[in-house]
Parts: sequence; structure tokens; C-alpha cells
Amino acid sequence: MISTLPRPCVPILPKPAPLGIIRPLVNPRPHPPWPPARRRLMTCCIGMLTSDGFVIAADSQETYSDSSIGFVSKILLTLEGNARVLAAGSGDVHLLDYIKSQILKKANQSDGIKDFETKLQSEMRRMYHDEIAKHPMEQREKEASLLVAVQFRKQKELALFSVDSSVVRRVYDVRVIGVETVSDMARDFHRMQLNTEQAIWACLYVIREAKLRSSFVGGPTSILGVLSSGQLLAERTFDYAQREELLGRIDYISRRLFAAVIPVTPPSVWKATVANAIDLLRITRDDLKRLDKEFLRAEIQARKFNERARKRLEKAAQEASIKKHSQDSQDKES
Repeated sequence: MISTLPRPCVPILPKPAPLGIIRPLVNPRPHPPWPPARRRLMTCCIGMLTSDGFVIAADSQETYSDSSIGFVSKILLTLEGNARVLAAGSGDVHLLDYIKSQILKKANQSDGIKDFETKLQSEMRRMYHDEIAKHPMEQREKEASLLVAVQFRKQKELALFSVDSSVVRRVYDVRVIGVETVSDMARDFHRMQLNTEQAIWACLYVIREAKLRSSFVGGPTSILGVLSSGQLLAERTFDYAQREELLGRIDYISRRLFAAVIPVTPPSVWKATVANAIDLLRITRDDLKRLDKEFLRAEIQARKFNERARKRLEKAAQEASIKKHSQDSQDKES
């Protein structure tokens, strides 16, 4: 009896097409439709209580699901109603807008910080249990993180809250959402007991570090500070790149000082390194002062221009009124 081995399974391939002829694909699969590009704020926000107020800072880069980016202002500020409220967050844009609107309503309905904290906790639990949980969006898109700073007009006390979806916690020092790898740096600045003006510069430096560590953080840095007296400090954004570049010298100075700290460095090199670092710190400080002077000079010129424009408009309106009055009197005489 002759045994026969089974024939190997050879896949049947389509015959090659003649040269110059393109053979269509066999049973081509249709491509699924691309999902709509959702707007999501992959951000870095910092909320810091200071010795005389608080500061909230955030970048302005907005990342879409199709990897495109845009730039928007992420800090909500309201000075109307019962309280001053500042809010910034990370998550789906439409969800953040809805949550911020509810936060403003609860702030205007509250009598103080304790009452606002209680109402905010109950409102966030209600929204996530009754509304957001039933929404057809994906679970990861339902997550939102916000920083909310509030000051009621009848009180001088300031309060900072951290909202992580349905969990609300009061913050007594500093909180970073988004790129949390810079949290230790922000805590170090808070331990220095900075005032509000100093904390604005510290937040500018921390967000600069977040931009270097994450590609989802970028654009002009928006910073708002509120003093205990209620005065608002709005930091400018048009020259943020120049100031961040100057603050970047701190990293270079710290690396130079490292060589001076280690014991194997000769005393002569140690003294020269320290002197060089002091000179570079002085130059950096002078450059930052120069930027401030240029900003103040430009602000004064803008105010003068606006004042001249206002006077011209008032003069034109007055001449038009006189001309119309004389025309009406002539029509009545005729």
C-alpha cells in the first residue's frame, strides 16, 4: 500500500495583472467615517493662595481629537453678582462651559464661602449622577478638572477649590491640574510665602516648565490675581515669550552653581562661578525691568491715544448735533 502525504495548503493568490493595468482590490473594505473632532483642553492650570490674595494661571493651547490645535482664553472671570469668581479647567470644552455656568449660579445664590462649598458639592454630585452620567459621550470625556477661586463682596476672605468631576475639595496652599509633574515646583514657590505680584511671576515660570515637558501645553500664558481688597491684577500676555526666555536663564544659572557647590571644585573656580552667576542674575533682572518700562510706556501712549480719540468723537457728535439743530430750525422757518 502506497501512502500519500497530504498536500500543503497553498493560498490561492490572484493572477498578476498585465503590465500597465491596475487590478482592483478584491472585496475592498469601506473605511469607517472619521469621528468628529472634539475640542478638549489638555492644559496646565495653577491656583495659588498668596499672603495677600490668590492667583490663577493657565496656558491657552486647545487640542482637538484630530491633533490640530488652537488658542483660547481658559480663565473665566466674572465680577458681577454676589461674588467674584475665577475658574479654569481641563476637559471637554462643552462640558467645562456647562459646569462653569452652574458654578456661577451657585456663587450668586450663596451667602458665604461655607454656604458656597456646600452648594457646590451637592451640585457637582447632582450633575454627574443625574445629567453627565446619562450623556452618550465616552467615559473619559466625562472627566473634568477645575480650579475655582471665589471672593464674596461682603467678605474679604478668599477661597480656592479643586473640582475633580464630582469631588470638590478646598485648597489651602497650591494646586496644579493638567501637567502635574510641575506640582513640586509650584509647592516650593508657595512655601516662600510670596505675595500676589511675586506669585504671578512664579506661575509664569512654572507654566513655562510645563510647556517644555508637554506638547499639549503652549500659547500665551493667562494670569489673573485678586487681592484681599478686591483689586484685580491682570497680567499682560503679549510679551510672554520674551519674559519666559529671560526666566529660562535661571536653569542655566542653577547648573553653573552646581559646579561651584561640589567639593572637588577649586576655590578660585568656585569664586569666579559665583561671581558670574550674580552678574547674570543682575543682567536678567535689568532686562525684566526694561520690559516692564516698555510696557508702561506703551500703556501710557495707548491711554493718550484713546483720550484723543474720545475727544474727537465727542467733538464730531457735538458738531453733528449743532448741524441737525440748525437744519431743523431752517425747516420750521420755511
